[in-house]
Formats: sequence, structure tokens, C-alpha cells
Amino acid sequence: MAVRYYDWIAHYGRRTPARPRSSILQANAALLTRSSTHGFRGLPGICAIIGENVYPAEVENVLHQIEAIAEAAVIGIADAQWGEVGMAIVAVKPGRTVTEAEISVHCAKNLARFKCPRVIRFVDALPRNATGKIHKPTLRKDFSIASATDVARAS
Repeated sequence: MAVRYYDWIAHYGRRTPARPRSSILQANAALLTRSSTHGFRGLPGICAIIGENVYPAEVENVLHQIEAIAEAAVIGIADAQWGEVGMAIVAVKPGRTVTEAEISVHCAKNLARFKCPRVIRFVDALPRNATGKIHKPTLRKDFSIASATDVARAS
């Protein structure tokens, strides 16, 4: 959390001119955001969709409620209209089947509309790092560019 020390206790009660609000917002934004080599700006682990913050863990928990899904990850991908939309990358359990429509219906029942992933991709297994966690940087690199069919579905 960014603290505006200058505004709160400026020189122990001496009246000093307040800084313009725009400079405070710019300073806070600089503190709270990061920029990666892929041009992603935002807080790590948060997708900014339609001006709202969507936590991938919340969407992933809803996806894991579907019995046919072995593992799932949600990342944000660039979108011309909304800035960023959610993409669910899903690995299905062996011997089970699930369709994009079933996943979309389940998400629509359990999440706000803007939190539902617009694009769903199926993979055999999700990439993991040395500690066994899902390696989201690899997913962002592999799936950051949406195909033409993904763009049509997201609209």
C-alpha cells in the first residue's frame, strides 16, 4: 500500500501547499505496477479486465469444481476492446471429457460475468516449475497471442 507521507504530516503542522492529486496518483501507480519484457503492466497475479481486478485463483477455484478437470490455470491475454480478457488453460482427467460450453455455463453460474474466461484452451498437462507449482510465465509466453478463432470467440 502506498502511503502519502507528504500529505499526512507535512513538517509537523506547518501549512504547505498540497501536491496536485494527479502527481499523487502517478506516484502511487509507479509504486504499485511493474513492467515485464512482454509489456505486461499491472500487479502480479491479477488480471485487469474492463477496469476491474480479477484474481485468477478465484476463477481457478470455480474451474476445479468441475470433476472432469484435472488442473486449470487462468491468465490474462490482450484484447482490443477490453484491454485484457481471461483465458482458461485446462487439463482434463484421463478418460473424461468436458466441452468449452460446459465450462462456460459452469463459470456463468458461479462467477460474475466479467470474471468468466472468454477463451478456453485444452492442454495435456500444464507446465510446472521445480517446486511443482504451475509455471504461469511459460503459459503467458505460449498463449499470450490469441489466434483469430480466439478473438472471434471472445467478442
